Amino acid sequence: MNAIELSSSMDRAVKERHVLEIVDSNTLETLLSFLQDSDTIVSSDLLVPAFLALIRLSTESLVTQELVRLDALEILIPFVTQTDPRLQAAACLILGNVALEPTAADVVSSSKVVRAVLSVLASPHEAIKRAALTCIANIASCAQGRHQIIEQDGVQRICELLEDEYSDPLRGAATFALGNIVSGWDIDIQDLIRENGALPTLVLLLSPVFSEDVNSNAAWAVHHGVHLNAASQSLVAEAGGLGMLVQHIESAVLESLQTNALLALESVVVNNEKNVAWCRSNGALSALQRIQETDDDVLNTNAKQSLTSLLEQLK
Repeated sequence: MNAIELSSSMDRAVKERHVLEIVDSNTLETLLSFLQDSDTIVSSDLLVPAFLALIRLSTESLVTQELVRLDALEILIPFVTQTDPRLQAAACLILGNVALEPTAADVVSSSKVVRAVLSVLASPHEAIKRAALTCIANIASCAQGRHQIIEQDGVQRICELLEDEYSDPLRGAATFALGNIVSGWDIDIQDLIRENGALPTLVLLLSPVFSEDVNSNAAWAVHHGVHLNAASQSLVAEAGGLGMLVQHIESAVLESLQTNALLALESVVVNNEKNVAWCRSNGALSALQRIQETDDDVLNTNAKQSLTSLLEQLK
């Protein structure tokens, strides 16, 4: 099975040709057959290698399209809910990769898939929870996925994983998934995460005592969780979120943290005169002007747009 590995160092043209050869051959059918026949002794020995190969291959768009055509998700779903944590994690990773393929949105957002992946959040194994959260975050990248997750009470289940009894990596994964789910700016969901205590926790996770990865995910969730929601904007300000966002914009090492902090600050101040006034009175405008003068050439498109919008609102 090592022969079908797609090396990251492989020349792009060679890699694309190799992917086409895999799709045109019966390689994927063979790998899936090992999963289907996993109750036999011979195929059970090949189960983990087959999963590892599918994890690597499913990062390629052509492969994920072929997996959908072959109804691979029907084969994978039983592994999501079975007792072997290795196979649970592997199935979640493959489903998560497939979820990133736009043409697979309808299939991967089905109630059956979402129900199975959400059930994994009850696993006693933290690594399995993280794999499921990554899958959920990817499913939530499309409107159908967000709707199905919300319908199955996924928001509340994920919010519970933000509590301080869990590790920072798990809380960070839950935060990113939550950010994707609320990216539709559904006011009912925004209200829910404020009322159930998740939003104050997201503000807490902006604190520099946490890693920049966790901070970045928290800023991403705040950005989507408060946009044009006056009550949620006020809560972020009252909890000290404005100051932490400005601090990250000025001093973040990770590009994603600076970008998400800009997006979040824009969402917290838009159409909110009280928060705009706070920014004017506490040096936010001068901080943003310094960023424009020193970092404008290296900011990505989203960061530049938010910076421009913020400067316009605060002037």
